[in-house]
Amino acid sequence: MKLTKLCMVLALVGVLFSCSEEDTIIDNPDTGEALDLVADLSSYQNSPLGMYKGVFTTTDSEQRGVVEIKVINEEVARATIKYVDGNIEGFRGKIVQQDLSMKISFVSRTSSFDFEVGQDGSAPTVSNANSNAKASLITVIKENTRGAVTPLTGTFESSIGGIGTWNIVFNTGSDEGDNTDITTQSIFNAIDYGSATGSSQSGCMSVDSVTTCDIGGSYTSQGVAITWTGSHTFLDLSDCSSAVGTWTAGISSGTWTTDNVCTTPGDYFQTAIPIVPTAEGTADTCETPNFVVDFTGFTNSGLNDDTTCAPSTGADIFYSWTSTTDALVYRAEQINGNTGEDIIIRDTTGAFITCADGSFFGGTTLSGWVVGDPLIIQITNITSETTGFCLAEASVPTVPANDLCMDAFPIACGETDSGSTLLATDSTGASGNDVFYSFTPTVEGQAVTVSLCGSGYDTRLRLLDGCGGTELDQNDDNAAACGPGGNSQLTFTASLGVDYIFVVEAFTTQSGSYSIAVTCVDPAPTCGGVTTDVAGATGTVSACPTGTDFVATSAETGTIGTDADIDNVTVTYINTTFSTPIVNITLTSPAGTSLDLASSVDAFDNLEVTYRDGGNPASVASGEVQPSGGTFAAAFGGESVTGDWTLSVCDENDVSQDVTAWSIGFCDGDIPDPSFAPDGNNTATRSNNNATLQATRERRRERARLYEERKHKWIEESNK
Repeated sequence: MKLTKLCMVLALVGVLFSCSEEDTIIDNPDTGEALDLVADLSSYQNSPLGMYKGVFTTTDSEQRGVVEIKVINEEVARATIKYVDGNIEGFRGKIVQQDLSMKISFVSRTSSFDFEVGQDGSAPTVSNANSNAKASLITVIKENTRGAVTPLTGTFESSIGGIGTWNIVFNTGSDEGDNTDITTQSIFNAIDYGSATGSSQSGCMSVDSVTTCDIGGSYTSQGVAITWTGSHTFLDLSDCSSAVGTWTAGISSGTWTTDNVCTTPGDYFQTAIPIVPTAEGTADTCETPNFVVDFTGFTNSGLNDDTTCAPSTGADIFYSWTSTTDALVYRAEQINGNTGEDIIIRDTTGAFITCADGSFFGGTTLSGWVVGDPLIIQITNITSETTGFCLAEASVPTVPANDLCMDAFPIACGETDSGSTLLATDSTGASGNDVFYSFTPTVEGQAVTVSLCGSGYDTRLRLLDGCGGTELDQNDDNAAACGPGGNSQLTFTASLGVDYIFVVEAFTTQSGSYSIAVTCVDPAPTCGGVTTDVAGATGTVSACPTGTDFVATSAETGTIGTDADIDNVTVTYINTTFSTPIVNITLTSPAGTSLDLASSVDAFDNLEVTYRDGGNPASVASGEVQPSGGTFAAAFGGESVTGDWTLSVCDENDVSQDVTAWSIGFCDGDIPDPSFAPDGNNTATRSNNNATLQATRERRRERARLYEERKHKWIEESNK
């Protein structure tokens, strides 16, 4: 509805019409006559017949309501008062005079009032009003266009104490929302302060089916100067209004607001809720969202087709923020299976600034404004009743100096670095903005682990054999190492003479802050004699705790630690799904002794490992790795190498993938003691390790569960 001629009744003692409450008829005289009026109310101009709407209050402010008076013809008139609690009281009208004016006496079972209006429909007034024997006040306006009069009732508070009601009647007439006339009436402590014209509505703006106007006025009554201002917000489609503002009257001042709030805070652009993003750095992990919102009753505003992101199909919510930083980090977080909430940043006129598609996990950094700008933050594509997200302050970084491969930062074993890809370019054309690091190994066969754990967005890590060279390996998500935040980590065996390049980028087109760390383990000692590899059986792996046994039968002879040793156990496990196997591997000797080789290893990108005493102590899925339970020498010392060696493999997530190859290598010479020698074979240490391992497995299972849920959610969204 478009509002212009506003007649406002400011009863400093009133209430607002509620569009949503259920109506209950408490007194409705049975007349038998049709009480509806013809659709064209303009036919009642210059006539006392027609519709009158207004507001009601008892002078003690205990009861408030909205009034409708229908003068059907010169013999029939009816009226209703709809109270703030939703009850409706019906009145029968008796027309008592029709000379210069029409006078009607309205009565119900417990209430009454007198109504008078000129024969040309002008100057409608109500007198002698009472409700249940309480003195009351009613003000009404004639409606010339259906829906043109909107009465609102509300409350006020005074700075010097006291509360009351504040009643307003909007009359659109035939003009637009701006440049309207408003008549006000103030009632305080049962005193009628009279009325005056000159109040106005202006500055109306319509955005997202919501119109907001500036309203206000001033006059003097009973010797008191009264000034009030405020804003009037209403929905074009649902014909609901609300208003709020401030007032002064002599030495007193205060605030006023209507009772009805049909524009749910945050559901529309013009009703944005103030939000304060958390401190910089608090959204980098976001395993627990720092904003959780109940979206029951929220709607899709439709304000999403002007962005560079995908249109929203779910509900949305609007927040307001006066920027204290020139960037934000946003990260959607899973609650009830939903992780697809998008974010749109707008200025206060609704103009689009920037956006980011809701991440399956991880987040992104947004910018495009300056400190001090008032902004609107729109969270869209909400499909569950409760959802959460992280939103934190950030600063726009400079263009990174390692934006191009030719400017790659050198990084060595044991070093860490951090930065941001926000203003980097996508120089490789793979996925998202990227930066580069160079690595030169110092030891042949080093196990090098490159980690982006703790980064602030959904990263991808790629390994190249030089600028513009071949991709040797890549990792999108390493949930076992980094948790469910979408960060990356990979391990590779380095060769002397190769200048490796680490590319830090995103899973999709996101960008943000990252942390990189490089750790190295020197190669494990190898057999000083001849190694004989005995191949084992292969097949599909079943779920934990049962798993699947794969046997390798050794015809070799010798005693471990005397004239034979285990040089290695090599396992290849291939994952062909978009799921995440979490693999446990145990080796059991012919004598029945067992040694854990791997505990809760993420095999999403396959598992291709050579287990050796002195290998990489990290629980990784590639390269030379130290058995997680200790050393071969300590576990199997004194036992024969002859017989059936059993490799037991199980998958905590029951992905049902295959061990495609495995073998055990026996050395007929000496193997030097490794520089890294865990004491996991010690009985007391094993007991402690088992307890720690169990706790670690539980944590990894939970991380894997979250990871799987998010992966599947992302797949579903991608296939829509």
